[in-house]
Amino acid sequence: MTIEGEKIKQLISYYGADKGYPEKSYLVRFCDDNNLNYKQWSAYCSSTQNLGLKIIEVLMDIFPDLNLNWLLKEDVSMFKNTNVLNEPGDFYVKEISNQAIFN
Repeated sequence: MTIEGEKIKQLISYYGADKGYPEKSYLVRFCDDNNLNYKQWSAYCSSTQNLGLKIIEVLMDIFPDLNLNWLLKEDVSMFKNTNVLNEPGDFYVKEISNQAIFN
């Protein structure tokens, strides 16, 4: 399965920033924290190795709200249930539950 390495880099950057890690150590810390092989994930980030289904499952375990449409296609939001506002004039999308509508 061909997935751009840039998307994997974005996920790892999000992870590292969220944890407060120094930017240059995002990939190393991501691999250490999740008991993953650094060389393998470096290859995913540089697009020299394709992702398989097991690796996508690993990403889904680490990022439970990962939007697979973003990962596999060209969807805007990296994560499900996020508000999207790209540029002025774009539509603002917010998903809400039925309970929130009726309260």
